[in-house]
Amino acid sequence: AGLRCDECVTGFHGLANPGGCLPCHAECSSSGCVAAGPSACVNCSHFDDGGTCVANCPPDKYPDASAKCADCLQACLSIISIPVLPFTEPVAVGSAVTMAVVTDRRLLSRRLTYSLSGANSADFTINGTGFVSVARALDRERVAAYDLTIRVSDDGGDLGAAVATSTTLAIDVKDINDNAPIMTPLFSQFSVPENQASGRSITTLSASDSDSGLNAFLEYRLLASQNSGDFALSLSGQLATQKILDYESVPSYTLTVSVCNPTVPVLCGNGTVHVMVMDLNDNTPAFLAHPSAVLVAENTTVGSTVLQLSARDADGPGDNSRAVFAILTGNDDSAFALDSATGLVTLAASLDYETTRVYTLSLIAMDSGVPVRASSTNVTIRVGDVNDNSPVFPKSLTTAVVAESVIVGSAVATVNATDADSGVFGQLLSSNCRPSAAHSPTTWQH
Repeated sequence: AGLRCDECVTGFHGLANPGGCLPCHAECSSSGCVAAGPSACVNCSHFDDGGTCVANCPPDKYPDASAKCADCLQACLSIISIPVLPFTEPVAVGSAVTMAVVTDRRLLSRRLTYSLSGANSADFTINGTGFVSVARALDRERVAAYDLTIRVSDDGGDLGAAVATSTTLAIDVKDINDNAPIMTPLFSQFSVPENQASGRSITTLSASDSDSGLNAFLEYRLLASQNSGDFALSLSGQLATQKILDYESVPSYTLTVSVCNPTVPVLCGNGTVHVMVMDLNDNTPAFLAHPSAVLVAENTTVGSTVLQLSARDADGPGDNSRAVFAILTGNDDSAFALDSATGLVTLAASLDYETTRVYTLSLIAMDSGVPVRASSTNVTIRVGDVNDNSPVFPKSLTTAVVAESVIVGSAVATVNATDADSGVFGQLLSSNCRPSAAHSPTTWQH
């Protein structure tokens, strides 16, 4: 079978007598031998027994001239057993995998060569006897399954006809719970409007686990922390409110979430969820304490400060709590000015006690949110009188006739005068006036 004649010019090395030299059979010499000398004896490299390969490829059967050769050589060298051991990660280097049991039906003793091929085949090694072992620690999370090919070949030996065969080697690595879940992402932030009904869904949390099957089954729980009872978290990771949230009470929450495998051993990972409560304009500005009445002298300079108003809004920073001030009514003659942003009331025009003595201002404080919310207050501003008016005599001249015989102390005439000021500023004292001896006759003394 593909034997080469070397020592015998017209012969071959027979299978029954590999060391001897026998004459060529008729069929070999008639069509198989190319020429005398060390050349191929036959073209066919298969054993044949009536067209069927026999179990042990007996040595008295050789290829015939009619080319009725079956695939005998290939069938004679075969891998008959690949018992793969079950593997559960982690698998240490040097662990036995399988033994490739090879049979050669030609009953020949040949030197065999084994090799492994396929994706990640470097994770294993095979020695000269077909023993397969682990060359790199196996981890299911790195490679869960292998589909390898074992190839075995001989060197042809004395017959000079090398053959090879191969088989597949499938290895599955079983999972254990050796990886803790990881929240994805580790930190997340969500916004929820205040005043929403309890039970409002916020989000469904997620996590990943490199394990598989039950080892990758996840359960979520909230770890106890400040105000964490305001929320509920289902085992499947759905986060919802458990009460009506109020920005003015708690503007934000920091929740710690634990996600675990329920298998043995129990492995857990933690994540952080930050919940921001969105402020709504649900609070009205309120005036802070201020005088209900103010006294302003009538000679106060225009631009002077009259009153400082302030208001507080419990809503969060921004339009919902930004107060704007205005005068609704009572600002007769536009006597006062109000800074809408600061609440400062100043004198905008000169006051005159004799014209207007009291102003009653109706003031309002509004926020800038939607809808606008406002509150109001009243302030009484009283004008203080100053001595800014001189006494006035009637324009008509009073003439009196006095008899020369009138006694001292007798009434001569009654003279009336008025003063527009009030109080002591309007009280009049009378006296005689005479020309001053030291001055001109037009200078008078009281």
